[in-house]
Amino acid sequence: MFSFKWKFFWKRNIELLKYFEKYLNLHCCARAYTWKITSIGNILKEFEQHLGYRLFTDRFSVTGCEQLLVFLHRRNLKDNSIRDFMLKLQAMLNRAQSEGYTVKNNLRGVMPRYAVTQQVFLTRGELKSLYALEGLTTQQEIVRDTFLVGCYTGLRLSDLVTLNCCHIIDNRILKIVRKTKQPISIPLHPTVQEILAKYKNEIPKLKTLQNYNSHIKKICKAAGIDQLVTREFCQGGKIVQETIEKYKLVSSHTGRRTAITNLFLEKVVDMFTLMKFSGHANMASLLIYIKSSSSDHLRILSESSYFKDDASPILEAKLFSLKKRWQHSRNFTKMILRRHSS
Repeated sequence: MFSFKWKFFWKRNIELLKYFEKYLNLHCCARAYTWKITSIGNILKEFEQHLGYRLFTDRFSVTGCEQLLVFLHRRNLKDNSIRDFMLKLQAMLNRAQSEGYTVKNNLRGVMPRYAVTQQVFLTRGELKSLYALEGLTTQQEIVRDTFLVGCYTGLRLSDLVTLNCCHIIDNRILKIVRKTKQPISIPLHPTVQEILAKYKNEIPKLKTLQNYNSHIKKICKAAGIDQLVTREFCQGGKIVQETIEKYKLVSSHTGRRTAITNLFLEKVVDMFTLMKFSGHANMASLLIYIKSSSSDHLRILSESSYFKDDASPILEAKLFSLKKRWQHSRNFTKMILRRHSS
């Protein structure tokens, strides 16, 4: 018991940046996660220079968190970026607390709410124009084809780059999703079949994923996907409205949104089947990916039988009433004839 208290006393607090460095040295983290922790540390280093003193794990009081929020707003970050930063910082503080360090964490009280941003998807016509685009370099063609496979299958980029001939069985993709470790089964679209046949059922490996999104934007611009899109977001503590071309909002994850939204708008599958297709565990996560407009919902409602056959129940009721009256009058006539005959 004494040794536990002595150990806990020496772990009373620790400098935050030193804990980050210690954590990365002790744990074998993925390159992407290491990059996230390093970027958080760089921002905190700037915050320390702004404050004039070093940050410890027990220094995140309400006042300290409010100062951090103001500092992040001055860096002109969007509210969703600030929220992601604070969530990752909060996770690191919770890890420090689980290891016995004293932690004061009031980030949740000042954390901005998640704001739904304007995210786009590509229509079936835009996908066809993208597939028919010519004059691309070999690298751009591989990027375009990889993106199109994602638009028709809903696979994430991490699953697309590991797709090979072993995953193609009976015109279906059978694969375990890298993120959720869940098995999925997706039928192959004719366009996907043509693309995979061109590469012998194995998409060539990209040289680097660093410029993948910039390549996609250039290719979409060349395909004429340049309609104007208006979006609103909170940046630097202020609501900003801007109108930009659609291709500037396209990224690697647009393919996943495109597949899910187009399947929803086609009304060919129910929501439960759509969840199985996308690999989502709950409906709330799935609805984030459906980027349909109010006009799309109005079209779906107007095409439903509920609004088209609205008069049919009334007509059926009238016919039923007339039939009952006819039967009653017929029975009454038979009864009168029987009495006269007797």
